[in-house]
Amino acid sequence: MKRTYDDVVNYVENQSNGKCKVISAKPEHSFDDLGIIVNVWNVKTDVDGDWWGTGSGEFSGNWGSM
Repeated sequence: MKRTYDDVVNYVENQSNGKCKVISAKPEHSFDDLGIIVNVWNVKTDVDGDWWGTGSGEFSGNWGSM
């Protein structure tokens, strides 16, 4: 299962407990990690700044501010 734009928006906004809204999110890069395709997302929020996030359909990955 591939993570979609809506999946990323829902994840980021839920993790912030509704304190931020995602302005934009786009996949920047994809790579194969031992047979699992991992996507690197560039996410911009209204009050929490810019974030990089990784993940696939199988796991949420790691998220951090730019």
